[in-house]
Amino acid sequence: MAVTNYTEFFKSERDIYVQNISNCQVSVMFEVGPGHTESHLFVNSPDPVNLTQRVPFQAVKSSMDFRKMLNRQPPALKLLDEEQYKAYYQKSAEKRGLETVEEAIEAAEKQRAEVQNHVLDKPVDLLKEADNKVTQEEVQQEEDAISPRVLNLCLQVHPSLTEQVRLSAQSFLTELDAIGNLTLADWEYIQGHGFYKSVKNLAKKNIAELISSESEEASETKKKTKK
Repeated sequence: MAVTNYTEFFKSERDIYVQNISNCQVSVMFEVGPGHTESHLFVNSPDPVNLTQRVPFQAVKSSMDFRKMLNRQPPALKLLDEEQYKAYYQKSAEKRGLETVEEAIEAAEKQRAEVQNHVLDKPVDLLKEADNKVTQEEVQQEEDAISPRVLNLCLQVHPSLTEQVRLSAQSFLTELDAIGNLTLADWEYIQGHGFYKSVKNLAKKNIAELISSESEEASETKKKTKK
């Protein structure tokens, strides 16, 4: 269901049903209170969710991040009305051999929770990867190659976060120093997702040093092999 008039759509408070049609995981930020922002993860599944069971209606209504996901081309999220939502799970119940729509919704919710628990252990800005036309398999490979602590840090400086809740540059640099021994893949991810110029400059410097070091090691190995 395409929305052209958000003022009219959100005119009266009601349940908001949302389907992920992006073929990847999508994280959206909602301001649930003054200066307090929380993210909601739409897992990589076409099973629609009743978003207002998780996020207050007013937070959904005022989220520009949410509207961006609805309006991007191609769209990442799709709005459904209650009839479409129930019709989807009626078909799902029939396919799964379940007796009621409620059972199909419960089964989908259980599966969604399992996926979210796994993903939140290693969060990553998958939407940006999707914008770059990276397949889900490639994104998963990248996620597995990067330190979970690096992924968490980058999530805390996501551009959609407000300045009040975003991790400061100094705190980011302090955390990186505490991690230590980061790989080339870690630093490349930080350079792309570190938000702050100082953080990205540090990543650029370490990338250059690691590449130089690897080049020297390869050269030494080649010399030894010739001998």
